[in-house]
Amino acid sequence: MDNVNSEIRNPKSEIEKFAICNSQFGIHKYAVEIANLWYAYPDGNKALSGLSLRITHGEKVALIGRNGAGKSTLLMHLNGVLRGNGKIVIDGLELTDKTVKEVRKKVGLVFQEPNEQLFCPTVFDDVAFGPLNLRFPKDEVRERVEMALKLVGLEGYEERASFHLSIGEKKRVAIATVLSYSPEILAFDEPSSNLDPKHRRMLINWLKSVDKTLIVATHDLDLALEVCERCVVLNNGQTVTDGRSEEILRDEDLLEKNDLELPLCLTACFEFSQKLVDNLS
Repeated sequence: MDNVNSEIRNPKSEIEKFAICNSQFGIHKYAVEIANLWYAYPDGNKALSGLSLRITHGEKVALIGRNGAGKSTLLMHLNGVLRGNGKIVIDGLELTDKTVKEVRKKVGLVFQEPNEQLFCPTVFDDVAFGPLNLRFPKDEVRERVEMALKLVGLEGYEERASFHLSIGEKKRVAIATVLSYSPEILAFDEPSSNLDPKHRRMLINWLKSVDKTLIVATHDLDLALEVCERCVVLNNGQTVTDGRSEEILRDEDLLEKNDLELPLCLTACFEFSQKLVDNLS
């Protein structure tokens, strides 16, 4: 696995090469740097146990693991929703009380539960909230709202009340609230949950095309395999393994040890191959 990790760390994309070559000009190699991060909830439940992680600019990384592994807790540390003990640096800017507002401009976080993200009277107001706080001109705010709603397939929903929408529609509005202010780092907690097949496919296609740093915490291992080139397995608040998604998500023993299963697409392929072998024998 060390060899796999070293391959990931070596700059292979143009984005990474650019970042490294220009570090002396204030362009940082890593979009996210986490060092020895610890966090326990008020009830004493330890969620993160000395976790360390680095993500380069433009990487698409899946965080996978059983329930309670620390995936959501880790995401909520990226823009200061939760504050544990350890060091977090976002695009060269260390997360502190003084920098948290600037960090939140860089990291867009979409919660698993959309009702935690939607609080305005209309869809337009919810999606416009970020750009307005960043003081974009009103005309640009409207353009950004229209763009974001189009990306999630909700054109014409501007005047709808968010709390009257279905759970799947709310999920898509929550994603639009982040897309509207164009952060450089996108962090999604279970983005495909509660989406119907059509809009799940739309989401996957968009995630594949986006040219930003992408961090996805998910149990949808088919999405992880298709979208993310890198996969980090978490358990008990620590990194179990970190490497190429193609390798990790085909390792049935590793997945089973962490209460996971092969992606459905691979399960179907293996079953078909076995039937083919059985028919030929």
